[in-house]
Amino acid sequence: MCNTIALSTASLLLLILLSSFGSDTYAIVCTYMGERHNDGDRWVVRSAFIIECHVYPDGSWRADVVACQTPKGIEMHDGDEIMEDDVKLQCEKLPSGGYRMQKFYFNQNITCEGHKFGEWWISKRNFNKTCSPTGTYIMNCLTDTGIPIELNRSVILSGTRYNCTGHSNGLVTFTRDFPRNFHITSKIEQIYCTVNDVQKKINETWIEDTNFIKKCNERAVTIVKACIADGFIIDLNSKLTRNGKTYACTGSDNGNVLFKIMPVIDNSTHSGSV
Repeated sequence: MCNTIALSTASLLLLILLSSFGSDTYAIVCTYMGERHNDGDRWVVRSAFIIECHVYPDGSWRADVVACQTPKGIEMHDGDEIMEDDVKLQCEKLPSGGYRMQKFYFNQNITCEGHKFGEWWISKRNFNKTCSPTGTYIMNCLTDTGIPIELNRSVILSGTRYNCTGHSNGLVTFTRDFPRNFHITSKIEQIYCTVNDVQKKINETWIEDTNFIKKCNERAVTIVKACIADGFIIDLNSKLTRNGKTYACTGSDNGNVLFKIMPVIDNSTHSGSV
């Protein structure tokens, strides 16, 4: 159960009281609910808020809410939380400049398995519990090795599926699913080149279009490794002269390869390209 009270500086009824101490001397004080307060004085209103009096040289003054206070007299500031007698107190400064004190009441009969409010612990090896305002609450599950699993989530570890399931009645179940059969798949996928609907293995070579030696490389890409003619193998980007002929095997930047056979005696040329 939550109870909220708020107090704003603007809601205070503040009056200026001028007390004469002589013909030309005045003392300025803050007045709230008929009580006078000097500069720097603090007082508590509604048993929850601390007000401070500020007097300025120009004769003006104001009283501001500067903090909250617990029933036992502990001063609280914006964002503070304190537990007192099974009541959680929260102090919040509002955008308007005022303050809000919230009180959360807890059932004193809640034992939380012997733990205090806010504490957390591991229960039955697989449940991470905490003591909440309504009693014991399971925050998440844990595997046998201590790996956390969020509510309504599953993880697979070493072939076992762990399930942490929260139900509408507040019950949390932790289950393990171990498959009866395993389908083992190689981590290395088998790849190959396909040439004219024929699969070529990695590093396999073959002759294509009479004059080109092709290869399926490690990335499953078909490349021209060399040229061939008249029983001679001409490496890529090289020339070979035999029996009055010059054989030239030249690769281009776009991946094409040009093969030429040039007679040494005359300029007639036989050529092919791929």
